[in-house]
Amino acid sequence: MDLPIQLAGLKQNFKGEITTSEADIEHYSKDASIFQIAPQAIVFPNDVRDVQELVKFVAAHKPAYPTLSITPRGGGTDMTGGSINDSIIIDTTRHLNNISDLTNESVSTQSGVMFRDLEVKLAAQNRMMPAYPVSKAWVAVGGMVGNNSGGEKTFKYGQVKNFVEELEVVLGDGNVYIIKPLNETELQQKLALQNFEGNFYREIHSLIIDNYRLLQEAKPTTSKNSSGYFLWDVWDGKTFDLTQLFVGSQGTLGVITKIKWRLVPVHRHTRLLEVFLQDFKQLGKLVPHVNDVDAAGFEI
Repeated sequence: MDLPIQLAGLKQNFKGEITTSEADIEHYSKDASIFQIAPQAIVFPNDVRDVQELVKFVAAHKPAYPTLSITPRGGGTDMTGGSINDSIIIDTTRHLNNISDLTNESVSTQSGVMFRDLEVKLAAQNRMMPAYPVSKAWVAVGGMVGNNSGGEKTFKYGQVKNFVEELEVVLGDGNVYIIKPLNETELQQKLALQNFEGNFYREIHSLIIDNYRLLQEAKPTTSKNSSGYFLWDVWDGKTFDLTQLFVGSQGTLGVITKIKWRLVPVHRHTRLLEVFLQDFKQLGKLVPHVNDVDAAGFEI
């Protein structure tokens, strides 16, 4: 497929930028992983409507060109190659970078917000979203959701999936949907819809209910897990929470355009304990004691 020629149709309704320059192709062919894959084009949506236009464009052309795809990219710090592909890269950091509705309990961000900018705003209000990775100075919040990021404070607070309250997502039909926890009444209303959204909820609901025991048995017991597709966390018998499925999915289920985050207070005082070991064999004996003191972080 000669993608630059095909993109002429997209440009008619796309307000953002589309580039196929050699320099941009080279830059976006790499992330923090060992892999290198050259995309055919990079797009910078100006707003959510642009994201919708892109998804509809891909959906319309994919039957004729099966390899056509979209990969969302934030800061490009993924170490597994999750932010590169050989088709279309969508970079939201240029324009979809608004922070809004900041309170003591929550804040909303578009997916292209850099975490370093969010952190400054939160610190001014003595609040934080503690599930940030060590690369927090270079990551975009959309990528943090896609990877279910965690870092130095994960030991105490958990990963990103513990702090996402709501997601705005463009799904495969090109429409915008709000993904959030649903009670049983709200879930039944979704399941009754006779449209794309209803089918979406019915298929996932059936998958989980039909395999509930197997999913619970397969649930990892690790405190940190970035493998994605956390089906075992979607339904607990009272709440159906699809944010738990989208977090960690690396943009494969839809393009996330906005996130509502839960916030926690910043503790004014902290303490640091350094332990020096003669050899690594002592580490196993140390871990239970660290667990007992409820440390915020534990690094080696």
